[in-house]
Amino acid sequence: MLAEAALDAVVVATPDDLHHEMTMAALDKGLHVLCEKPLALTVGDARAMYEAAAARDIVHMVLFTWRWQPHFRYLRQLLDEGYVGRLRYAEFRFIGGFGLLGGESWRTNSQRANGVVSDLGAHMFDFARWYGGEVEALSAELAVLRPTTEQAPSNDDATVNLIYESGARGTVRVSTLAYQAGRWLELGVSLWGDAGRLEARQYFAGQDAGVSIQGARVGEERFQELVVPAVLLNGLTNNEPMNPYLTQAAGPRLFVEGILANRPVTPNFHDGYQVQRLIAAAL
Repeated sequence: MLAEAALDAVVVATPDDLHHEMTMAALDKGLHVLCEKPLALTVGDARAMYEAAAARDIVHMVLFTWRWQPHFRYLRQLLDEGYVGRLRYAEFRFIGGFGLLGGESWRTNSQRANGVVSDLGAHMFDFARWYGGEVEALSAELAVLRPTTEQAPSNDDATVNLIYESGARGTVRVSTLAYQAGRWLELGVSLWGDAGRLEARQYFAGQDAGVSIQGARVGEERFQELVVPAVLLNGLTNNEPMNPYLTQAAGPRLFVEGILANRPVTPNFHDGYQVQRLIAAAL
């Protein structure tokens, strides 16, 4: 296809073990590339992809989806404005119960994917860097808790403790075995500092679908619901958590805008490579 079609860009949205080969083939043709997370299976492959992209005049992006949520952008804005003061601890949680349904796929095969610590964990490691900066060290506990007859099962539950270069601490918690009833998935971020605390939580489906933010400064007796500014919502409501990707310059739309404007976008392959390093350290 790359040899026969007149292409400008490629979207790589395949099983993880195919990302490196497909991306490198597209880069060799000088094409812009949007790659699904995680960038690769190994740090070596991710670094090669990043270096190849950086050496070319192209736009490259990794689809760390949740950075574009207005609520999580507002959480980052509040952090930057000093709402919690100096960050001391950050917790990132992405849990679902779809692993309880059983079944085998490339995602559950450790030769084709690195398990939930890479699947859901990639998003949380990206959040960990986006909110807290670079990670200096980590320790991880990974498990295969589901009944399985697979020869090479991938992890379905992971807890990763982080030490930031700043001295702050953090935790990434991911699982496919946390029953959610009608909610499907739960995504949460908690940021604790010497001046206060912020929490954001998103449920993906059911009667609780939507995103909420609460905060409290040191000395306050109660957490308050924090309202996302209209400029960030850009017409969206609280119960439309997936719509930024349909209506705003987010994800693939931002990728295309970057190509048309000849402008770099983030998160890019450098971010993907840094996340891959954290995944590898956790394995």
